[in-house]
Amino acid sequence: MKKLRILALTGLVTTPVLATPVFHPSGSSLTYGDGASITQNIFSNVQNPASGASIFDVDNARGEFRMGLLSSIGLDVELGNLNGLKSSMDKISADLKTAEASNSLPALTAVVDGANGFLKQAGALPYIVQFGLGGHVPVFPLVIAKKNWGGSFVLDANFAVQSKVSLLDRPFEIVTTIDPVTGTPSVAPKNNSAIYLKAANVNQISLGHSRPVMELPVVGNLYAGGRMNYYIAGMRKTVVSATQANNFNTLMQDEGSKGMEFQHGIGLDMGALVVNERYQFGATFNNINSPSFNYAPIGKDCAALLPGPVQDNCYSAASYADKMNLNEKHVMNAQLRMDGAVYSKNKNWVFAAGADVNSVNDFLGNPVQRAGISGGYASRSWIIPGIRLGLHTNLVGTRLSYAALGLSFFKLLHIDAAMGLDQIKLDDTQTVPRKVALNIGLDFNF
Repeated sequence: MKKLRILALTGLVTTPVLATPVFHPSGSSLTYGDGASITQNIFSNVQNPASGASIFDVDNARGEFRMGLLSSIGLDVELGNLNGLKSSMDKISADLKTAEASNSLPALTAVVDGANGFLKQAGALPYIVQFGLGGHVPVFPLVIAKKNWGGSFVLDANFAVQSKVSLLDRPFEIVTTIDPVTGTPSVAPKNNSAIYLKAANVNQISLGHSRPVMELPVVGNLYAGGRMNYYIAGMRKTVVSATQANNFNTLMQDEGSKGMEFQHGIGLDMGALVVNERYQFGATFNNINSPSFNYAPIGKDCAALLPGPVQDNCYSAASYADKMNLNEKHVMNAQLRMDGAVYSKNKNWVFAAGADVNSVNDFLGNPVQRAGISGGYASRSWIIPGIRLGLHTNLVGTRLSYAALGLSFFKLLHIDAAMGLDQIKLDDTQTVPRKVALNIGLDFNF
C-alpha cells in the first residue's frame, strides 16, 4: 500500500496540466457562461455562430473590425469526490506495515478488508484529480463585418489540453510464504491496482459567418450563422502498474517524450439568434456532423516489447480490459444549447441564463451538460472596472457546481476566477474546494 500511496501522490503532482473546447470556457465565459453576444467582450462572439452580425452595423460600407490582443489563457483543477484521500492512504499504509511486521494473519486480514473498501471507493471515481488548460492564439478571435459581405465573419484559433488521473482498483491479497530454513510461515499483502492516466490535446481553427435574416414584428431581429471547425486532436492514455511505483517519474518522462499522434477532423456548427433592444434569445447546435477521433491503443502486442517497465505496464493495461476500453474512440456528439439575456439599452447591465439541452462527453470521457446564470456590469469607462458574477453547474456526471467572479480593468484586462461549491477533506485538518479555475486575458471591449 505504501507503493500505491507514493504512486498516487506523485501522479497528482507531475501529471501534465491538460482541457478541451467543451471543458474549459474561454475568457469572461468562465463567469458569464456560453451566452452569445451578451457583453461588449469579444469572447461573446465565438459562442453562437449567429452572434457576430448582431453587434455590428453590417451596412457600414467601410466595414468594422474587432480583434483580441493576448486574448485569453486559463487553467483549472478538479478533485474527485473522495474525502480523506491523503489521511486514509497514510493510515492504511501504516496499518499494513504494522500488521505485516506482527506476522499475524487475523490482524493483516482486518487491515486488508478495510483497505479493499477504500480502493473500491476510489476506483469508482471518474477521476482522482483532473487538470485543464485552454487559451486562444494572440489576436484571435477576429471579427470583421462589411456591407458588401452581407454580414460578419469570425475567425478563431485556440488550443485546449486536458488530463486526469484515476485508479484501476484490484483487491488486496494475502500471500503466505514459508522460510526454507526455519519452516516458519509469514504473511504479506499484495496488490495489483494501477494508476490510469488519460490526456488529450485539441487545437481548433474555426471560420464562421453570420448575417441578419429578417425583422420579426414585436419580437426582434433574427440572425443566423454557421461555422466550420478544423480540429487537430491527439489523445493518449497510460496505465502504470503498482509494481512500477518507484519508476513513476522516469516512466512519465518516457511517455511524454513519445509525443502524441495527431488526427484531423471537421466539425460543423449552426446558430440562430433573436435580438431586441432589451433582450435576446438563441440556440446553438454544435458539431452537427459528430466528428470522431481515436485514442492510441494500449495493452496490445505486449510480448513484442522489450522486457521491463514498459512491457509490464502493457500487460497491466491488458489485464484491465474489464474496466477500460483498450481501443477507445471519442465522438464529438452533436449538442444543442439554448441561452437568453436581458440587458439595459446600452448593454452595460446584463442578466443571462443558458443550458445544454443534451449531454455529451468531453475528450476524457466525462459527461458534460452545462447550465448557469450570470449577471454583471460591463463598464465602458477606463477608470470604473466592470464586474460580473456567475453560478454554473454540470447537470450530469459529477454534477459539480461552481461560482465565478470576473473583473475588467481599463476596458482591456479581464480576470475571471471560479471556485467549486462542493468541498472535500484531504485529511483531518485540511478542507479544499473540489474545483478552482482562473482565466486572464487582454482584449478591447466595444
